[in-house]
Amino acid sequence: MAFLLKLRKVDLLDIARELGVEAHGDLRKVEIKDKALQNKNYDMEAIKAVMQEVLEENKERGRERKSGKRKGGKGARKAN
Repeated sequence: MAFLLKLRKVDLLDIARELGVEAHGDLRKVEIKDKALQNKNYDMEAIKAVMQEVLEENKERGRERKSGKRKGGKGARKAN
């Protein structure tokens, strides 16, 4: 369960939302983790699976953003 606290807050919020837990950015990471673990509909294996899914999605979004910048997308420098 401590592994959840090693995550970024935004990832922890995404996991909580995927589990159907009401969480918002004003909560501390410990509070978000506790709310997620109190959810009786999911066991630890299900929470780990959701965590892996969320982390993969966020990693993919990061890759897409980086490749978009390299291709002249948002944030690219203009040539003089």
